[in-house]
Amino acid sequence: MVEPGPCAQRYRCRCGGCCKSGWTFHRADANTTDKPRRAMTVIYMADGTRLKAPENPNQQADWDQWCPGASIGEPVATALNPLLYPG
Repeated sequence: MVEPGPCAQRYRCRCGGCCKSGWTFHRADANTTDKPRRAMTVIYMADGTRLKAPENPNQQADWDQWCPGASIGEPVATALNPLLYPG
């Protein structure tokens, strides 16, 4: 959904944490309990990352949900995508 940026940096993850690349194959079985399965995802992008036109309905849905106010070809600089650390 965004233009590719520099390669990911090495990082450390504490015991009990979960760190993975978005390109890592992963899956989970169905939640067979009566409790919701909770997860938190953080995606970091380089300052100035520009929004790419969606190529399928899933990318369009992500754009609608997570990039409101962003325009194709422009930096993804929205209320849901704040600059965390100035470069």
